[in-house]
Amino acid sequence: LVDFVEQSIADAEAAEDIALVLQMNSPGSVVSDEQLTELARAIVDSPVPVAAWIGPSGSQALGGAAEIVGVADVVGMAPGTSLGDVGEQRLPVDEFGVLFGDAAERLSDGTVGADEAEELGITARPAPTVLEFFVQLEGVETRVVEGEDGTRREPVTAVRFGQLPLVSQLMHTVASPPVAYLLFIAGMAILIFELFVAGVGVAGVVGAGCFVLGCYGLAVLPTNWWGVALLVFSMFGFAVDVQTGVPRVWTGIGMVAFVLGSFTLF
Repeated sequence: LVDFVEQSIADAEAAEDIALVLQMNSPGSVVSDEQLTELARAIVDSPVPVAAWIGPSGSQALGGAAEIVGVADVVGMAPGTSLGDVGEQRLPVDEFGVLFGDAAERLSDGTVGADEAEELGITARPAPTVLEFFVQLEGVETRVVEGEDGTRREPVTAVRFGQLPLVSQLMHTVASPPVAYLLFIAGMAILIFELFVAGVGVAGVVGAGCFVLGCYGLAVLPTNWWGVALLVFSMFGFAVDVQTGVPRVWTGIGMVAFVLGSFTLF
């Protein structure tokens, strides 16, 4: 996702676009501080203004995602969204300053909604939809259209929408903590099942695929190696008692290792 945003900035510059709008909905960031800093630097140094819109309703930008919002040129929020929980700022203060200015303390250990963000000066005006946010940007040509609900402004300037390619979407989903954990566990369990049946069938192929994708997700995420080791050891314990056909001491050992590994994995 970081690569996609950086490439989008480069493409917007090459096309001499008026602005680039990032639609935000993230409970935090799992990339390293160095990657987060590089992305923030790309946004700040971009010759094309980079705006951030948190939406639609129910979306959030927390933690590292909130810091990316903090370095954007313009910020918009849909009703029912939230911004904050920055905690200790990960971006270098000497380079980016204190994000959100006077509102930094409010956002460090809490969140604000669209109305409060406007009161704090983080946003300029309400932006229920991404197009309504887009028409507020400087340099965007608009026209007034009469409708059943009254008049509204529509952009005359061409708007292009972009999203992660299909494979990248798969990898992005796999690299989320709950999905990576589920795939890793399911892959090992299915492979152990295949060890005690004759031949290699569909389950073995599915198990191998889940295991590989789970390993990719854990490799990308900030994973604790001892959590992974405990989960692998737990499967070994389960396999011993599957071989004997009776749940004995190894089942208990495997269960303890499984619980400890699950709670210490991230």
